[in-house]
Amino acid sequence: MRANPTEAEKLLWEKLRNKQLGVKFRQQHVINKFIVDFCSIQSALIIEVDGKIHDRQIEEDSERTKILEHEGYSVIRFSNDEILNDIEKVVSTIKKQIEKSPSEAPIPPLGGWGAYEDIKGFCKSATMEEVAGLDYVLTPGRYVGLPDEEDDFDFNERFTQLKAELKRQMLEEERLNARILENLKKVIADE
Repeated sequence: MRANPTEAEKLLWEKLRNKQLGVKFRQQHVINKFIVDFCSIQSALIIEVDGKIHDRQIEEDSERTKILEHEGYSVIRFSNDEILNDIEKVVSTIKKQIEKSPSEAPIPPLGGWGAYEDIKGFCKSATMEEVAGLDYVLTPGRYVGLPDEEDDFDFNERFTQLKAELKRQMLEEERLNARILENLKKVIADE
């Protein structure tokens, strides 16, 4: 999404980037289970740019805003038209919000920004003691998983495969570097 912003997002980003408003903004930032258009963590401010599709998803946007506000953020929404037709008014509104409480940014709920939450039947956060007590295992690249005897992931075998693949890639790199050097020598000799 960052690679293909809308015209309104491009225009607004040009006004937000490089701390032009006194605070750092991030573009397409993940918070909770959402990707927000622009976010200043320092000011606990989220800016959403709404295109035509948002006219049909008012309820979803409202629920999303409630969740983000629960995370401790203020959310401002602008339509594409507002940004494209009066960018200075949009920037002024954002500045006022930043000035309102940059040092009084709300404290996020317990667990902090983007904290994990339990999802029944899918995942549950657990302490290391709980993990050990349930005889579960933690394997690289996985969350708390199946009991040890049911875990079919063989770490040593996978590690051996990855080492072999890395060795193959390093040999290929050597071969390509040698070829590049040969070609450079030819280019220099032709000059």
